[in-house]
Amino acid sequence: MIMNLKIKNDSKVYEVVDSSWFHQNNETISEYDGQGEIYGFLLESVENTDIEPAYKKWLKEHEADYYFEIVKSNDNDFYAVAGCRDTIVSYAVQIENPDEDAK
Repeated sequence: MIMNLKIKNDSKVYEVVDSSWFHQNNETISEYDGQGEIYGFLLESVENTDIEPAYKKWLKEHEADYYFEIVKSNDNDFYAVAGCRDTIVSYAVQIENPDEDAK
């Protein structure tokens, strides 16, 4: 599945302080086989930003247990997220609806 991933407006990748919001108010809309595309999108999105060193360090530390997905909030907002151990969202960025061009 090829997704149309674009950062929404001036959003930036940020470190998530409370990941429970992502589990309580969102549904996953990406498929497991889309993780590589989301991984690449987030990695490209942090290039040359203040968060790049911390994000790359996190990737290295969680190489064995990280995951990447697209989630849709109850407010119809979309996020690309990186998490670990299937329960903790560590980084996120608000994105445009990934299906928008498919309509």
